[in-house]
Amino acid sequence: MEKKFDKKLDELESIVEKIENKDTGLEESMKLFEKGIVIARECLDFLEESKGRIEDMTEKLDSIISAEREDKDE
Repeated sequence: MEKKFDKKLDELESIVEKIENKDTGLEESMKLFEKGIVIARECLDFLEESKGRIEDMTEKLDSIISAEREDKDE
């Protein structure tokens, strides 16, 4: 998914460049903007999912560390 994420970011940058181009008409800019919103939402969803996975892994690591400390204290 990381490559897809990077590709989506590249696509967003391309969309921004096209919208900022003074030769791009209003109608095309609106279509590009709508497409950009969809891509941005997909990127945010990926980041939220990644954040959740990191939090889960951190909690598991904390549990392991706590268990090891308890074993040493006994």
